[in-house]
Amino acid sequence: DYVVNGSVVLTGATHVLQLTIADLRRAQIAGRVTREYTGEAAGLLSETRTAVRALVRDLLANHTGALVLTVSEEGATVVVDDAIAGVTPLARVDVPAGNHVLQVTKPGFVVARENLSILSGKETSLSVTLLPSAEFAREYEEQANRTRILAWSAVGVGALAGCTAAALLMSARNRASDLNADVDTYNAQSIRTGGTYDDIRDRRSSIARIDAIGLVAGLVSLAAFGVGGTLFVTGDDPDRYVQSPDGVVAPASGAQTRLSVSGSGVSLAVGF
Repeated sequence: DYVVNGSVVLTGATHVLQLTIADLRRAQIAGRVTREYTGEAAGLLSETRTAVRALVRDLLANHTGALVLTVSEEGATVVVDDAIAGVTPLARVDVPAGNHVLQVTKPGFVVARENLSILSGKETSLSVTLLPSAEFAREYEEQANRTRILAWSAVGVGALAGCTAAALLMSARNRASDLNADVDTYNAQSIRTGGTYDDIRDRRSSIARIDAIGLVAGLVSLAAFGVGGTLFVTGDDPDRYVQSPDGVVAPASGAQTRLSVSGSGVSLAVGF
């Protein structure tokens, strides 16, 4: 139904590429594209492909398909034919049928480029793995290690505070048992001395202080375990990126857990 014609004219060091698309049914020109190219002749073919995509884009706009894109990194910018489609994670995206160039970019990562062929009324699935730069991977690992150390430190504080709380509360319980026995003995005496009464009162106050300190230590233990657990879940995995023998840094395989907080709620994602 359509025919594409074109010409290339060399003017000085510039190649002028002119393309037209003709609608055979209506016997009219459906579109025109003019592009200038100043690079090597070997790159002219790639420039022609880009011009053809621009030429047929409007014709294919009424015939769309769906792109389901999975990207290894959150917060990456997805660009389809120089137009921003969104930021990952992306839901299903409607894309005009035809050939397109997909770019996925994120600071610190190598730009990923893919050629897409979208069919009208069809769903196209694509998975893209972004490769981090060596510098980004090193900084990421250092930050993740600091977070992991803080997490282990919090767990250690929690364990120490928990043991201290248990020891204090057990000691207070034993002292209280001894005190109750002495109180019973004191009450059974026909003659009670003031010194014994003062000693019982001081011991009761001491037990109350030990109980209070034990409860505080217990609360500190719970808080520290909570902080440590949160850092483990929300913190980044220091081993997320691994370096292969040839020096290429890539996401590690295996289970990955990530907690995301957004305006709509909290989500926990586990990847393999």
